[in-house]
Amino acid sequence: MQDMFYIIVGASRGLGASLVNSCLKNGLRVVGIGRTSENAINDILTWRQTGRFKYIQADIGESSSVNIMRSIIGMCEDKPVCVIFNAAVIDSDVGDDGKLMFDMFTKVNRTGIDGFVHTLEAFEDYLISCGGMLVGISSISAWLPPSKGNKVAYPASKAYLDMALRSLRLLWHKRVHLMTVHLGHMSVEGSWLIPRYDKMADKIIQATLSCRPPESICMSALYCIVYGILRRMPDRFVSNMVELIKGLSK
Repeated sequence: MQDMFYIIVGASRGLGASLVNSCLKNGLRVVGIGRTSENAINDILTWRQTGRFKYIQADIGESSSVNIMRSIIGMCEDKPVCVIFNAAVIDSDVGDDGKLMFDMFTKVNRTGIDGFVHTLEAFEDYLISCGGMLVGISSISAWLPPSKGNKVAYPASKAYLDMALRSLRLLWHKRVHLMTVHLGHMSVEGSWLIPRYDKMADKIIQATLSCRPPESICMSALYCIVYGILRRMPDRFVSNMVELIKGLSK
């Protein structure tokens, strides 16, 4: 799988930037896609110096991004591609009064849902014709509501991503490999409970390079065990427990 061309949607910061670093460290060719301008990306010069990186600025929430993303196909040389959908807006869409802030609610869905649809529209034909993988970076929030109930659209968009990938797995059987990655909380420095972005990125890229890539990955293991237990509990209890876990991990 080393000859796959990697396309990372949502590549400018956080886990996305770590995914780019991991790809380049493994000698892979990669195109990063993001809303952020090149001047605002810390590692852009280092990435370019490898000769194996290109950045495309696009707002995937806009329908015009489909043709921008399709321009990447000409670089892929009819070889398999690995498209990693990592784009998300994680901001709260609930105001202090407990009501939805619909501008933010719509913004989150534009990236998490509309952006995913535009990504599929851009790369579906190529994936089916030339093969490869579609990796969706999901979240444990797809299973459980977030702490304090301060986000609605973000966990809903991840639940949408989960079911879309499961359905596509049936539709694209034996033509495209689908992988879903469920992640807990991450940070740059990490802690005893919260893993670092770079460590998670390395595990994801290594999974894509496996001769038998998995259909689903859950990281970190401890978070997944805790969340697995909490899934059987009432939502309000879960929200309080998640907030407690966050506090203990700092």
